[in-house]
Amino acid sequence: MASIREKLLEAIKAGKMEQVREVLKAVDSTIPLRSATGESPLHEAIKLRATPDIFKTLLESCDLSARDIDGQTVADLVFSAENLDPDFENILVNHVKARILQGRINELEKLLLSGWVFWPVSVEQARNVSPELAEFVTNIRESQVSPYTYIILAFL
Repeated sequence: MASIREKLLEAIKAGKMEQVREVLKAVDSTIPLRSATGESPLHEAIKLRATPDIFKTLLESCDLSARDIDGQTVADLVFSAENLDPDFENILVNHVKARILQGRINELEKLLLSGWVFWPVSVEQARNVSPELAEFVTNIRESQVSPYTYIILAFL
């Protein structure tokens, strides 16, 4: 009998959005979805060239700070993969931006502590949410230099 992870990967490979949703609904926090090499379903979706809709659905349920055995995050893979649908970059940027603008500082601190370097929000946008978020984004911009800096700024 196939594991939940195997069923999810089969649905991703087949491009079956409804099956992906059904499997994700069956998942609870006690079911490990990461592989032995640390790959999350998002990592796998990128490598399997999933549809943009499946990628977007997986973004809602996966940990963006997860790194595989090579230390790669989903953002690392999206911005370095060759022949990947360019919609993946836009989907990822918009998803991260929306998460940041929710203003949950504790979630953002988790991303920061995991080595996350992808912050597609301006200080002004953060200030419209809260002074605390504006301070957080200001401090990040002052302290982090990233290979993605120019890519991220292009989306602002």
